[in-house]
Amino acid sequence: MVEKKIQEGINREDFSDRLKKEQTGSEKKSEKKESIQSEKIEKDQGKEKKAFGKILKANDVVKEKKAGFKKNVEDLKRLETVEGQIEKLVLIASEEGPMKALKVARALNSNYALDNMHDKLIDEEELNKKLVEKGFIEKL
Repeated sequence: MVEKKIQEGINREDFSDRLKKEQTGSEKKSEKKESIQSEKIEKDQGKEKKAFGKILKANDVVKEKKAGFKKNVEDLKRLETVEGQIEKLVLIASEEGPMKALKVARALNSNYALDNMHDKLIDEEELNKKLVEKGFIEKL
């Protein structure tokens, strides 16, 4: 009988030890899951910061383009002659592209300047070649 009680005590101790080990294992698994989740959250936050940075940078580029556009329009309005405006539009077209020059010309509200700029871009072979070389237009 004493042996039976001793055996029961040993079994209880074994059971208690096993239970503690299982709990410790469960705690470790839980900690590992939390650690993995924490790493994922940090990684996602890093991606979000990077994406937000790109958005801010793109926003700055847009602001710079708008400021450049406004400056071009203001510069053209200050010119005294329409011929001077046309020459400036042609320069903008050759450096920044015909679409940019077109937008600036429209902002001037001068159909005469717009029409003459177009004529120069089409008729002047040297200018036309330059626009083709820069990839602004296709060869006619």
